[in-house]
Amino acid sequence: MATLSKTRNFGKPMFFETVTSGPAKFPLDPAFDSELEAPSGLGQNWTLRLTLRIFYQRMTPQQVTTKMMAGWGGAPLAVATALVRDANKTPSLIKDWSVAEWAYFINTARTHASYWDSKFWLIPPNEVTYFDVFDPRGARTRPNVICEFEFLVVAAENFAHRTISVYNLATHNFFRSDNATYDSDDVKIQTSNADKDQTGAIINANQWAVTHEVGHALGLPHINVLRSHPDCGLAVMIDKQNRDPKLPRIPLPSPNLAGGSNSTVCYGPGSTADAINNIMGQGMRFTSDDAKPWLDRLPEHLDLSGVDRGMFSFNLAKWKVAMAPAPPRAVR
Repeated sequence: MATLSKTRNFGKPMFFETVTSGPAKFPLDPAFDSELEAPSGLGQNWTLRLTLRIFYQRMTPQQVTTKMMAGWGGAPLAVATALVRDANKTPSLIKDWSVAEWAYFINTARTHASYWDSKFWLIPPNEVTYFDVFDPRGARTRPNVICEFEFLVVAAENFAHRTISVYNLATHNFFRSDNATYDSDDVKIQTSNADKDQTGAIINANQWAVTHEVGHALGLPHINVLRSHPDCGLAVMIDKQNRDPKLPRIPLPSPNLAGGSNSTVCYGPGSTADAINNIMGQGMRFTSDDAKPWLDRLPEHLDLSGVDRGMFSFNLAKWKVAMAPAPPRAVR
């Protein structure tokens, strides 16, 4: 994370109210802004709000073809369709966007991204007292931290944490999107049929691709990378070695291991139904794993150094994550 600036909370000087980050430099670089709000009164929680600013670049056949011809000194070409390659290098035919199609994509992307809002409540352990509040009688209360999310589509690249090229598919064949490239069908439901969990049960999962990709923009890998599943770890290890020309190639024991962290096993198949259905797998369900961007950002909002910062980071593993509203609790 490239932190550009922090703004101190004058009412609570040991806290930074805002943390502003950079544009993303890598696929899983967690670039976003954040704001920490103190409880507004007794019985209220803290709020940690992550704000992700995205610039969607509307790609047209003319842009694609003109760029291809630039090396030959060609003039801009007016074309109806063009071929582009997805993340798997598979060619797809694209067409221009109508005003209605582009508006539908933007509005639906906003809706699908907003599913990350208010999914988690972070519950501090006994070792962390920084967030405690006291009433006028001196009684101590330990609020939790509600995890909010704000998604902004900005008008220019220099205002964005991420820039994503978006193509309008002409034929609607499968297009493998990634962190920098989307297609028009990414705002439609994606269905994964006949994937089996570790018991052999068939799991049919549905997912909105934009919601999944927002998780990546917040720094989350696929669910079985996050959970350190051994099959996914093997896929990542094989992929890393096979990309190094100095090392001998390792034959894939299974096609499900192809692709490293993007392999089938890293999305959940072959492990648990819970992993397959996770938002960072192939489904739309959230679990405590997915609260990691908020937990990781918390240390940036406290003015701690040395041993204190180290202990706070060490104790992050002791925080609990609730998936429903969790009120503050009294502390003796």
